[in-house]
Amino acid sequence: MADGRELKITEISSICSTLEQILRPGFGPNGLGTMLTTSTGHVMVANDSWTILNSLTLSHPVGRMITDSVKNHLKLYGDGGKAFILIMSKIFHELSLSEITKDEQQDLIRSLNRLRDELPTVMKDLISECTSLDLNSSEFTSVKEHCRRIIMIQLSGSFPSVISEHLCSILLTLIFDGLTDVMCLLSVILDAMNNFDICCIEAIGYPPTSSQVIEGCVIQRTFQTIAPDLSSKSRIRFLLFSCSLDGDVQDDRATYSVKNESSLHAALMSKAKIIELVVQRLIRDDIDLLISSVNISRAVSLACHAANISTIQMVDDEEMARLSKLFGLIPINLLHEYLTDDHCPVGMVSGCDYVLINGHKFIHLIPNNSDVFVKQDKKNLLIMKHILVAGHSRGACCQIRTVFQNCLKHLHKWLTSDTQQILDDKNQALDEHQRKALLLTSCGTFELFLYFRINALFSSADRANFIYACKLISRALLQVPLALQNNSYHPVAKTLNVCHILKEASGKNIAKLQINPRSGRLIVADYNNGAEPLVPKVIMLYNMLDLVVQILRLDKLVPVQLPSKS
Repeated sequence: MADGRELKITEISSICSTLEQILRPGFGPNGLGTMLTTSTGHVMVANDSWTILNSLTLSHPVGRMITDSVKNHLKLYGDGGKAFILIMSKIFHELSLSEITKDEQQDLIRSLNRLRDELPTVMKDLISECTSLDLNSSEFTSVKEHCRRIIMIQLSGSFPSVISEHLCSILLTLIFDGLTDVMCLLSVILDAMNNFDICCIEAIGYPPTSSQVIEGCVIQRTFQTIAPDLSSKSRIRFLLFSCSLDGDVQDDRATYSVKNESSLHAALMSKAKIIELVVQRLIRDDIDLLISSVNISRAVSLACHAANISTIQMVDDEEMARLSKLFGLIPINLLHEYLTDDHCPVGMVSGCDYVLINGHKFIHLIPNNSDVFVKQDKKNLLIMKHILVAGHSRGACCQIRTVFQNCLKHLHKWLTSDTQQILDDKNQALDEHQRKALLLTSCGTFELFLYFRINALFSSADRANFIYACKLISRALLQVPLALQNNSYHPVAKTLNVCHILKEASGKNIAKLQINPRSGRLIVADYNNGAEPLVPKVIMLYNMLDLVVQILRLDKLVPVQLPSKS
């Protein structure tokens, strides 16, 4: 058996501390952005945990284990990565200072597992303080306001307030416009998540305030040729091409061997004949618009214009792929196949014209409401919409896209999570009120409540090891409100410590406390400062405890050499 080196707590503490130093400045509504360099050399400023952790390359296997665990949580819930790291860092920092033995480490593992099993008791007390939502009886405006609060707490740490408000209104428009029955809210959110890559379009080089929701599809090109009556048509048939329209019909060649005047004349006549065949076929198929990913020659564009057919050329491959998915079309990549196939699929929209975005013209395809829709309870409640995400750079657009996706994940988990299943305890019987979608005030309410409740319930436990584990976790939870204080606007709050938090909390209702994101002071919880679903917070805590136990079980790091290919 290969000899390995012993894994020390100080190593793990150092790794967590490094991750904390990277993520901590960006924590909370007033967090700072982190400047990253992409693989293409572009500079990107990001605030979300997923983008930052995904950009890191860690050589230590435990470091990779930690980041992978956080990213797996973020894939499902979209948020909680920074709190995950803050709490873990404090736990291993405390353990590194205590210099526990191997036997004490095993006792700690058993105590942490016991604490995890006891958490449902604590959570039930917290559930009774949450705001519950029942879609069956809730008013439309009330549900929309809850969604706005959840979205704003996600956006506020990444963008200035003006931009956050604008982006929030865009996401609410995407979700709620055309929604007449609040019971279909979950279906709309799920559809937006599943089709986000299709319905989200990046507009690089424009301010974020140019972002908007557009019914239909936008192509970031202008018409090469446009028929005079195109904008007035109520039905427009179009084709997608990824090949030359004047190439050879046999093998799609676009080059000819020209040695003299007669061969030049023959080549030109051959091209003219091909163009004539193509235009005749387009007229026969009643085509109004050609969309091509390659250059359309002047001869083809003139022939199409004469036949009252509009053309769009040099469309990006990404946009062609999106159009292909959206309308269920396969781009034609061999000209002779189109000329010989009598059943070539044709796309159809109800309108096509220009749309102005920050003073620039883009092509706007308006879908047929009867052809493109989301089915919800057998009703066509949501026609096709697109989010146009604008940013000064590709990195800025990517940041907005990521935050939008995180918001949708958060809303989805808020509406779908079964609290009884999360508690995983049949003895913890919840009434119907407590099973509904639960919402909690943000800015440290969850962590402050757990700190006081864990200490109150288990301070007189029967075993000293279990009391130590409870104190270890409860102290680590206070890192979240402390980080919110340090990142607040008020200069005095940046110097406060845990003692100030505990002193201000004395004699107050522990279930209704939060950190004011501006002043950094402890205040009575207010949903106007932001709200977040309860279940993702609980899952984050469970995942974090599982990871701590998993790491504490590690004894040695054994290098393993992969077998050679020979």
